[in-house]
Amino acid sequence: MPIIKSSIEYDGNSGGFLIEGRNFSFILDNGKLRYFSSSEEELIRMIHIAVRDENWMTINPQISDLQIDTIKNKSFVFYSADFVSGNIDFTVRVKIEIQDDEMTFSFTGRANKTFLRNRIGICVLHPLNTCTNIICEVERPDGTGYSGNFPELISPHQPFTDIQAMHWSTPGNSMLKLFFKGDVFETEDQRNWGDASFKTYSTPLEIPIPVLVEKATEINQSVELKFIIPDNKKTSPAYFRIEKDLFDFPQIGFSIPSEIPHTQATSVCLQNLNPDYLSIESGFENKWQQELLKKLTLAKSLEKEVELAIIVKDLPYPPDDFFPVVSSSGVQVRNFLLIAWSDKIIKEEVYKNYSTALLRNFGSIPIGCGTRFHFSEINRESLPEKNPSFISFPLNPQVHADDSETIIENLQAFPDITNSARHLYPEIPLHINRLTLRYPFNPDPAGTDRYKRADGLPWTVDHRQWQFFYAQWILPALSKLKDAEQVTICDTHGLNGLFSEQAVAGIPESENAVWLFPAYLIFFEMAHFKPTQIYKTVSGNPFRVEGLFLKNDAGEYLLMLSNFCSVPLEIKVSGISDFKSECGEKFLSAENLTEALGKPGSWVGNHYNPCSSNMAEMVKLAANSCQLYRWK
Repeated sequence: MPIIKSSIEYDGNSGGFLIEGRNFSFILDNGKLRYFSSSEEELIRMIHIAVRDENWMTINPQISDLQIDTIKNKSFVFYSADFVSGNIDFTVRVKIEIQDDEMTFSFTGRANKTFLRNRIGICVLHPLNTCTNIICEVERPDGTGYSGNFPELISPHQPFTDIQAMHWSTPGNSMLKLFFKGDVFETEDQRNWGDASFKTYSTPLEIPIPVLVEKATEINQSVELKFIIPDNKKTSPAYFRIEKDLFDFPQIGFSIPSEIPHTQATSVCLQNLNPDYLSIESGFENKWQQELLKKLTLAKSLEKEVELAIIVKDLPYPPDDFFPVVSSSGVQVRNFLLIAWSDKIIKEEVYKNYSTALLRNFGSIPIGCGTRFHFSEINRESLPEKNPSFISFPLNPQVHADDSETIIENLQAFPDITNSARHLYPEIPLHINRLTLRYPFNPDPAGTDRYKRADGLPWTVDHRQWQFFYAQWILPALSKLKDAEQVTICDTHGLNGLFSEQAVAGIPESENAVWLFPAYLIFFEMAHFKPTQIYKTVSGNPFRVEGLFLKNDAGEYLLMLSNFCSVPLEIKVSGISDFKSECGEKFLSAENLTEALGKPGSWVGNHYNPCSSNMAEMVKLAANSCQLYRWK
């Protein structure tokens, strides 16, 4: 009989229902079915209903009327979901039926008014760790079939199409069979957009969008799952392993924001962070000269090189006064990045015009190109230059979903993205510009509506930027981008930055009359350590614990671990037997965060205590913390 436990904790975080079949289990959390697994092998990442409007905006549902029944050897879960935002008003009733190692997820939906949509339907997310390079058998609606692999390198287009059923076996010898009804499904490689999964969804993208959904339209879909699980499943303790592979640590920079004042306090905070460079964007809009000169002046006062990202809109050539503005600032330009405002990749003729003018006025400064959208554009389109000085694209973890669990999960896609970029352009340096929590704009707008938020914040702002979560998240994000030569993180300051010169709710005022965000302390600590190399690391449960292991030119080592869970954890750290010197430790959590933000000098630097853990055995991590270990 299926077992249902309410108010459980999964990955240390409270909420949801643990639902157990005979040999598998999953979490029901706010309408999403997460982490189908057997023992510790993940089978399916998620099943959910996606509603996306004509701008590809994801509409989050309001869940209500949850009912759970058990009849003999079957369990049933029912709930309603209302998808309401902008012009969208769509209600569904969901039914989940579980018996032994089989489950059916189905819904009936109804449009409460007429609206445009790009997608409505069931989505199944397949995890990378148990699907990549695995053979999948696909059955078409006409009964014919074919086979293919979940791709290792990121596929620019759908690896599987015309799906009615699919089945595959995991590395742990579990077999999964899925049967779809209600539409034709296909599978895409979500790593193109920064997600750590393959996604099977409907309706096929070859059908023109947006689609008009008339009021009272009904939509019905279902997916039936059958699991065949071997009896010899084994569990293993949580671990964090340091590999022997050593890489150069990427050059780290921050972007100077527009329309936010720069004061002496800004300079002091940035001096503490000591970035390798500052990134400046210029799009030649109204009063661009004053804005560009203001940013260049800040960089000059800090004696920092700049990456100058030129966002090309309508001008086929750079304006004549651009060159004297840059030259008169006295700033050392380390490189120019040419990207288009609306085109996925800058047009070849425009790139040639701009690069020729830049070379004529500035000499042999490196000039790169790329996109301001997603890696998918690099993966699908041709660059305007065969051998640019570098390629560049941004990364963010919430193109398809914005919950914290998904943001943590999607870290696992970052190494695959950089690896695929290397495969496409093996001899060209890779730059990430920028690495942000939230996408800064809607890349496929069907209109001009920016979707006013209930909290009144700008569309580009994520409140987790100034919370402890971002400090924890940025550590593994950097670890997984070790293949990049240069990474521009976020804004220097403001709500999308590392500190603010205006009060922010929940953040104490620091001794310098600014409001520092928790991630500021992480980058301040790294600036003090001065890393030059980074080790490859592997987490046994990356949804709970992740980290970053660094080395500097003084022969010192710094291990920074993030416990994302709301409970303490014990993990085995392996691969550190070569580090025999004395180890110091310190932590950052709710217990000491307020004091550290108020007086950062009391936490950053050599404020380490003798290590209380035997690092070759089990390490105790405080709940929701960053734990730091330093060897001298």
